[in-house]
Amino acid sequence: FEAELLQQIRLESVRQEIRYMAEQLIMYLDADGLLRTTDAQLATVLTSEATLIKQARELLQRCEPTGIAARSETECRLLHAMELEDATLIDRVAELHDGQSLQDVLAGLDDEEQRRVKKQINRLPKTPLLPETTVVTMPEAEVRMVDDQLHVEWYELPLDTSWTNLEEAK
Repeated sequence: FEAELLQQIRLESVRQEIRYMAEQLIMYLDADGLLRTTDAQLATVLTSEATLIKQARELLQRCEPTGIAARSETECRLLHAMELEDATLIDRVAELHDGQSLQDVLAGLDDEEQRRVKKQINRLPKTPLLPETTVVTMPEAEVRMVDDQLHVEWYELPLDTSWTNLEEAK
């Protein structure tokens, strides 16, 4: 996942120092993909300026998955709402992000629009939808020490027998 983020960052047309700082920020992402550490704290740790950290964070937020490096669950929802390009939804989620209650945010809408917006807000992810990796790893050998000697036991690997020249494949 980190490698995918690095690829995306390297494709962006930005100053080298912003790109480098965005690469550094990847290490500070929480397990859920949010970046809860403040710009000031990151600037201190990375011995940089807070404005550079902010630019790097914004670069990282342009990467996939949507919501990566958001500061909070409401900011993550706001980034997801922006991707949907629904002006009403964006405005309401921005108001939630500013600290207003859901009831206050929905107050100016008619009943049908309130239900629609509330339903959409509840469906917006609170954290980035990180890829789930289920990689099956098959060991090729077992390596162990026996009487101060290194022993390697190679396993038979399954071969696709549909190949035309099986001996060459072996």
